Amino acid sequence: MLRLLIFASGLSLLPMLAQAQQPDAQRIEQCRQAVLACQLKDGAVVAVAYKEIGRPALVEPYFAHLACSGVLAAEQMKPDLKNREFVKKWLKWYALRQKEDKGLFVIEGTRGPKGLANAKTKAPDSLDSYAALYMYVAGRYAKVTKEKLDPDVIDACLRMLDVLQGCRSPNGLFWNFPGKKTPQGNPPAEYLLDNVECFQGLIEIVAPLKAAGHEKEANLAQEWADKLAEKLGDFWSPAEEYYVCMYGDKAARTPFGQQPLLAEGVATVSALALFDKAPAGRHLALWKKLQEAHSQKLAIGYNTLNFSLEDPTIERVYLAALISAPAADLDGQRKLLRKRTDELLARNGQLGNPKALADGNPFPYCHRFGLMLIALASSAGKPTPFLPSILLPAAKK
Repeated sequence: MLRLLIFASGLSLLPMLAQAQQPDAQRIEQCRQAVLACQLKDGAVVAVAYKEIGRPALVEPYFAHLACSGVLAAEQMKPDLKNREFVKKWLKWYALRQKEDKGLFVIEGTRGPKGLANAKTKAPDSLDSYAALYMYVAGRYAKVTKEKLDPDVIDACLRMLDVLQGCRSPNGLFWNFPGKKTPQGNPPAEYLLDNVECFQGLIEIVAPLKAAGHEKEANLAQEWADKLAEKLGDFWSPAEEYYVCMYGDKAARTPFGQQPLLAEGVATVSALALFDKAPAGRHLALWKKLQEAHSQKLAIGYNTLNFSLEDPTIERVYLAALISAPAADLDGQRKLLRKRTDELLARNGQLGNPKALADGNPFPYCHRFGLMLIALASSAGKPTPFLPSILLPAAKK
């Protein structure tokens, strides 16, 4: 499963040539502003920061959670009250909305003067990662700000634990949905990316739950996270020497190596981007294998990340490269990251241009700038809040 205005009033977008010379600190600020502009007055975080009232407003919680992750990364680099307000308002808004809707949903509506208007819900593409990333953002917010969470947010986190309880499989991993079928009619499956996100959410929410007096639930979250840390290594395919996207389903275990090549390549990209501590040497070996085996499918060149702006793996490939590429390639990877960031910012800057809005081209979603914030922070050698510290077991023979 893969999911993810720029300037204060009165400023204009720099020409691309000038942007190429700007420091990363300026890019980080522009990405931060791009994310902040996606929040409506009521706290909803919409995918695209249209300025006009009445424009379509998609609240995709997965995108919003990743956008918040980027804002929290920016907050760790340079504290700003607006960062904390952005995340706090989203957590509160979504907590109340989730309680009202009695479940996890994607919400479509329009941008109103007071917030989201004409809201309609539809099923998301998973439940496990949606629940987990809410807990992750709540936990990171508490850790970064050193604040206790709002009671409504704590209540939402407890409901998210209930969601994960329903998604938990007997082997300690998590299915994307409970029951026999997903909304798309497919059997539930245990996805690598979803389970990494489950680990992130569970490990981060332990301390806030304890601080709120929910010792039993905190211990349960820790227990599940400990089991996940052991089981994530099962996504490694010894025969193919890379991570598979899907471990299996409720009906029958899917053997390693039988998912589509692209999906397995994306799984490896996700693993490289998100596993902070893989077995020695695996990051570099997998990066080389990705370039050799998946370069056409993933548009990853031998020493380049120069691929389409619409590639759904784009931001995680940047993170994977910055963690895994050989030292000799890192300068080139950083240059391409900056180039791509500038292109995305330039496109986002056209949101107020009626001609650009009418051409039908998609604009970057809020999560893309959130993940760019994390990648830029990584390239600057700064700690990021997004990467979990998971020590994977040695590869099975």
